[in-house]
This record gives sequence, C-alpha cells and structure tokens, in this order.
Amino acid sequence: MGLIMVLRHHSRYLMACTVVVPVLVLLLVPGGVPTTCNSARGDHQPHLSDAPVVISSNADFVTQGWPGSGTLEDPYVIEGLVVSSSETCISVSDTDVHFVIRNCSLTMTDAHGTVLLFDNVKNGVVNTTVVSGGRYGIMVPDSSRIRILNTEVHGCGSTGLRGSRVTNCTVENVTVTDCTDAGVGFDNCVNCTVRDSRASGNGNGISLYACRLSHVRSCSLSGNQWTGISSVADVNLSVDNCNFTYNEVWGAYLTRSQQSTIEHSYFFNNTATGIYLSSSTTLTVSDTTVTNNTEGGVLIGGSWGVQLQGCTIENNGRGLGVTLIGSNHTTLTGTTIAHNQIAGLALIRATSTTVSDTTLIDNEVYVNGLGLSYWLHDFSNTTLNGRPVVYLVGAGPGDLEASSLGQLIVADSHGLTVHDYGPSGASLYVAYSTDCNISDARVSDCTLGLYLQSCQRVGVANFTVEHTYFRSITLSACVDIELVHVTVREVDSEGLVLEYCNTTRVLESSFERCESTGIQTYGCRDVTLVDSTVSWNGRHGMKTFVCEGVLLRNDTFSHNSVYGAFITSPSATTLVDVRFVNNSLMVRDPTGVPGAVESVTWALSVVDCTVNGLPLLYADGISDASFPVAGLGQAILYN
Repeated sequence: MGLIMVLRHHSRYLMACTVVVPVLVLLLVPGGVPTTCNSARGDHQPHLSDAPVVISSNADFVTQGWPGSGTLEDPYVIEGLVVSSSETCISVSDTDVHFVIRNCSLTMTDAHGTVLLFDNVKNGVVNTTVVSGGRYGIMVPDSSRIRILNTEVHGCGSTGLRGSRVTNCTVENVTVTDCTDAGVGFDNCVNCTVRDSRASGNGNGISLYACRLSHVRSCSLSGNQWTGISSVADVNLSVDNCNFTYNEVWGAYLTRSQQSTIEHSYFFNNTATGIYLSSSTTLTVSDTTVTNNTEGGVLIGGSWGVQLQGCTIENNGRGLGVTLIGSNHTTLTGTTIAHNQIAGLALIRATSTTVSDTTLIDNEVYVNGLGLSYWLHDFSNTTLNGRPVVYLVGAGPGDLEASSLGQLIVADSHGLTVHDYGPSGASLYVAYSTDCNISDARVSDCTLGLYLQSCQRVGVANFTVEHTYFRSITLSACVDIELVHVTVREVDSEGLVLEYCNTTRVLESSFERCESTGIQTYGCRDVTLVDSTVSWNGRHGMKTFVCEGVLLRNDTFSHNSVYGAFITSPSATTLVDVRFVNNSLMVRDPTGVPGAVESVTWALSVVDCTVNGLPLLYADGISDASFPVAGLGQAILYN
C-alpha cells in the first residue's frame, strides 16, 4: 500500500509525494474528521469548505500540485472544490496553458466582489460548476479561447457571467438566474457564442455592448425584468432558434446595431413589444414568430435597411403588428401579419418601404407623415383578408372601381375618381393628391376610416364610416375639400377632425354616437357645416379651437353629453338657424393657452338659433341694457 504524506500551507495543499510501505494510513484532517486521499490534489474529495485558489502564472499550476500538463489533450484540472468565502473563490490570471475547473461549488458572501475570475487568460474551461453570490458570478476580462460549460450561476448583484474585451468565448448549456443587471453580459468582445443556455429572473437575460460576431443559439431567455436580449452598438450579431417569453419589457432590443440577424426564433407574451430595433442598419429578421406580446409585435425606429422575411406577427394586443417610425428602406417579404389589436403595419414618418408577398388578416395598413416622402412606398402581391392591397403613387387621371380591394392608399395622384370602396377593416388614405373624387364608399371596423393628408380640391360624396377605433374622418393640412352626404356613427373617438385646413364644406351629413366629439376643428379657416345633424356624441357635438371663418347653418345639435357646440376663440364665426336639443352652446376665450388668443380676433354672430325650441341670445359688448330672461332657451353675454 501507499502512504500519502501531505504538506499544508495556509490551509491549501501544496504538493504530495508517495512513499511505498506495506500499510494503510488514515490521514486526520483538521477538525478530527477522517477522510481518505487517494492521490495528489487533483483527486481531492470535497468537504465543508476549501480555501480560495489564486493562480497568477502558468507555473502556479505546477507548484500548487494541480494534475495535468497544460496541453489541450491533458489540461490542468481544478476539481471538486467547495469554496464559500468573502474573497474571490477562484482567481486565475496571466496564463495561457490549458486548464479546466470542474465539479466545483463556489459561493461568495461579499456582495461586491467576483466569485470566479479569469483575467488575461487563454484556454480556460469551466465545466459542471455552481457559482452564486457576489457582484459578478464569473468575470472574464481581456481573455481569449474561454469556454463555460454545463454551469449554473445565480443570485449575483450585477451580472452572472460577464466578459470584457474577450475573443473566442463559448458559453454552452449554462443556466443563469436572479442576477440584478444581466444574466450574461459581454462588452467589446469578438466572436463570442452563447448556446443551449437559459437566463431567467435577471435584469436582462443577455446584454451585449460594442461586440462583433456574437452568436446566440438555441437559448431560452424568459421572465427577465427588462429584456430577453439587449444589444447596443453590436456588429454581426446572430440570434438563431431562441425563445423570448414573459420578459417584462422587450423580448429583444437592438440599438445602433449593424448587419445583425434574428432567425428561427419565438417571441411570446413579452410586456412591451416582442422585438424593438432602434437606430440600426442592415438587420434581418427571418422565419420568426412574434405573438401575444402586450404592446405590439415588431417596432422599428430610426433604422435603415431592415428586412422582415417569412415571419409571422400575430395576436399582439394593445398595439400594432409591425410599426415603422422614422425608418428608411425597410423590406417586408413573405410575412403574415394577423389579428393584432389595432393595425397590422404602421408606416409613421417612414420612407421607401417595400412590401411584397405579404398576407394581412384582420389588420390594415396605417400611414402617417407630414411630407410627401413619407407616403412613397411600394406594395406588390400583398393582400388583406384575401383581397389585394393597392398602393397607388403618381396615379391618374382615371377611374378606379374599388369594390374588390382589400385596402386602397393613394399618394401624389391627380384627377383620380374612386368609387364603390367598401372593405371591412380597412381605412382609405389619400395624400398629397389633387382634383380627386371619392364616392359611394363604406368603411367599418378600421383605424381611421378616411384620411386625407395635404390634398387639394377633393370631393367626398355618399361616404359612410362606422365602428372605427380611432378617428373616423381626418383632414390634415387640406385645401378646398367638400364632404356631401357623409355619415359617421358609432365610433370610438372623434367623428370628423379638421387640422389646419383651409376651405372645408360639410353638407347634408350626420355625425352620431361618437365616443368623443362629433366634429373637431383646430387652426382652420373657412369651415362650413350646412344642413347637418350632430347628435348623441360622448362629449361635444362640435368643438372649434382657434379657427377663423366658421359658418354653421341650419344644423341640429342634439343630445350630446357636454355641449352641442363648443367654440373657443371664435373669429368671423356665424351660427344661423342652428338648433340645440338637450344641449347648449359654449363660447370660450382660452386665456393662458400659448398663442391661442393672439392668433385670432374675437367675432361671433348668432342669428335665429334655438335651445330646446326657445331662442338663443348672444350679446357682445352691450352695456346698460336689460334682457328678458323668461322665454329664452340660453343667454350668453360676452364682454
């Protein structure tokens, strides 16, 4: 048998030698607990707590007695340690030999330190180890060819596994939980891979900053307090076959990213949007499903050259399927967008969007932007509820029979006549167009109903809008628009909204049962409402704000919840033969509203108007006069 003679220094085994004798010797360790040591330190059997390990050169592996030779085939082995300490449990620095730390349990009781540290290390491996506590679980600065395998990290005050200025690092089959800032974090790293790993209950699941050629493969990033993955200023990030679920903000957040991809991944039930791409260029999201996220599916803001290919974006609530805000040259190809709560695709101040071979189901296209460039997009072979989405740019003169369309959007066109437009669930947009006519149309169950942006000389006749989610008819910065026989009813917001328009005529129309105000105008000139009915609306029948030249003639305002007509800062405003039933007229000077009073000169005329069948008296600037109150429906005395 062999007698093992062991020298001890600072509670740490330094070396071992074997003397051949024919007896069995029991070694009594401190505390009087017997244990059997079979060989040198590499065969150490775990006990209550080992002392921390500090290796600061290649030679330390030899002098401290770790088995192995430091080659790829025969690495040094640190195995079976159980360390609980206020110091760093294992610290390795300035080495380039091959070594592996495995089957260890490392706990740090100081919340401000690092449990396991590799500093300026090459060729290090951590395998089948449990790391907990500290500020950082595993910290790897200025190192290369590092592998973290089959390891658990939890309960760190900042980041579970952090690499800084690292090249060629692999994290595989690692579970990181309950770390305050991030589960896995890399900054200024090159060619680092996280594969077959899990991160939950952390701040961010994975956090990357200024990295290149990072790869995230087959990972589950779920239930983190912020995002599943956060990528800032990264180049050539590749995310493949990952699940992002139940994160409390975004599934994936990429900002200032370049030439990166997300593919074959699944985003489900994240509290904000599934994917948020911000200020990034040349990104591709492909063959990915984004579903049941609370605030929306995919948000692309201030980005250039983003591509969505073969994706499914569906059932995202309180938001939109895909939203582009200030983004340029975005491409959607072969994508299905379905059953999102508000709209399928929103183009907000976006330019040069290309949509092809895309299917929209119960989700329309929404477009908004002040400037012609925000309306120049290209749609081909795209359908809404099985019918074509037609996006016309530079069309006309001509006649378009629109009954077979899923949705129609017209921009920069002239002399176009559109009739018989009638899909359910799709608004009609006309922008930067002149001398056009729209007639015999009906839209319902959509976002905006009819939206005219910066148009001139457009006529709308026999147009019905009902059950819209936002506004029903919106005219913005338009000139010389006439609405005749328009009907708006049972909508979730305002019925008709005029913003900065000049010369608008609304004739023989009705606006009823809007949840907000029936007609609302702001900053307009020469608005005429004649022979129309505005009734049963949730707030006011009509509200005008800082408008000049408003004429109401032979109209009826009845049963609106607050006022029949609310006129703020009237200028050259006239009411003739207007009837108020179960509501009244309000005239107001909006003192304290910046620019409101200065922009207009107060002038209001009320002629032959009634409230509940009795005369409406309006008097302005009259003094030393008396008026009989009896027999009046309402009296307004101003100045």
